[in-house]
Amino acid sequence: MGFAVVADEVRNLARRSAEAAESIHDQLVVQDNIQQRAVDFQRVLVVVVDESQSAKVVHKEADSRPCGADHLCQRLLADLGNHRFRLAFSSELGQQ
Repeated sequence: MGFAVVADEVRNLARRSAEAAESIHDQLVVQDNIQQRAVDFQRVLVVVVDESQSAKVVHKEADSRPCGADHLCQRLLADLGNHRFRLAFSSELGQQ
């Protein structure tokens, strides 16, 4: 009878160890996903900051050249559209 009790305990310990290992693996996967999203978010922030700085430059140029303001605004809108497309495309790639 004593051997059967020990064997049951060994099986229980093995089962619990396997469950703990699976739980740790799942937590590591979640952590990796969070880290990847943080990296992606940082890249988006860099683009936003760059675009903000570009917009300031364009605004200053538009203020200094009243006759060319329409052209500069159109260029800015085109640039923003291109960056939105790239961000959307890169976001789609990150989800795959």
